[in-house]
Amino acid sequence: MRKRKRVFRINYRDFAKKAIDAAILSIELFNRPRQQHKIESALITHVQAWELVGKAFLLRQKRSISDRGGKTLTAEKTINKLQSDFNKITPLEVQTIQQLISLRNEATHSVLINIPEEILIHLFHYSLKCFNNFIKSNFRRYFKEINQNFLSISFTKTSTYAYGVNKLLRSKRARLIDNQLLYALEKGLYFAKHNSYLSREKWKEKVKTLFPKQLKKLYVKEYLEKHDNIIFVPVEAPKGYGANIHLQKIRGAPRGFPVHIMRTDPDRDFPYFTSDLAKKLGKSIPFISKATSRLRLKGNRDFHLEVRSSHKGRVQKYNDKTLTYLANYFKKKPDFNPFK
Repeated sequence: MRKRKRVFRINYRDFAKKAIDAAILSIELFNRPRQQHKIESALITHVQAWELVGKAFLLRQKRSISDRGGKTLTAEKTINKLQSDFNKITPLEVQTIQQLISLRNEATHSVLINIPEEILIHLFHYSLKCFNNFIKSNFRRYFKEINQNFLSISFTKTSTYAYGVNKLLRSKRARLIDNQLLYALEKGLYFAKHNSYLSREKWKEKVKTLFPKQLKKLYVKEYLEKHDNIIFVPVEAPKGYGANIHLQKIRGAPRGFPVHIMRTDPDRDFPYFTSDLAKKLGKSIPFISKATSRLRLKGNRDFHLEVRSSHKGRVQKYNDKTLTYLANYFKKKPDFNPFK
């Protein structure tokens, strides 16, 4: 009796499970204490994760994972299809992932250039966040395998993607043209927009045309102006304290110091409720509530703190600085009416 020939069937579930394995491995490799080849390995496994999960989705949609020539789709084309054909990821997310794919290509086919830590952290963080959401939306069955917390620890100061790229863009024209990292990032962004590769000749011509006053027209510059940044700040809260992080825009801030961290004991540092201020200043509670808003004290961290009192409730607390400010203001302007 003739044996039946076994037919290999492509199962999208296998692709999805392997994609999650690759994504978690890329995190493990990125956090590897030993430096040798860790970024190259992390890039390769991370891009593999996206390519596999993209193909898992296409297979589940009964779509081919090969191009017209019969070759399997590249990672670049697979990712673009998720956005252009199905709108499953945003154009900005595609741009993040395509930059990583471009860097992966450098790591695979050449010696990877030195990449500032802030650029790598930004791209991996937002790409993994997108990957996590993609699994949750499209492969919920396997979501618990990727939906975990992973330890991040930093011993040196880090900055942002925007800081790192802007620093590179301040180079002289010749160095800008020859900058392999900028070219790799721009190449990834170019593919995200045009579904084709940016040649080195086109890159050189583009820089020559735009340098020095129109570099904002580079895709990498456009990306950093549209995308949020990420910075890891370890906050060690002493006993009895909560962690309160205050973000503030600072022009010309030195590298590594864009986040201001305050340790606050609400009962000690902000002892007054609105009713306490009203009693001490001889005013009504509505008067003080309206005055703190009109004088822009409410919402100002130097004067005001909102404290959670229940599941939905919030109370407003103020410090001695607020009491002094209001007392002096009312003395100078006795006819002040916050309701007008």
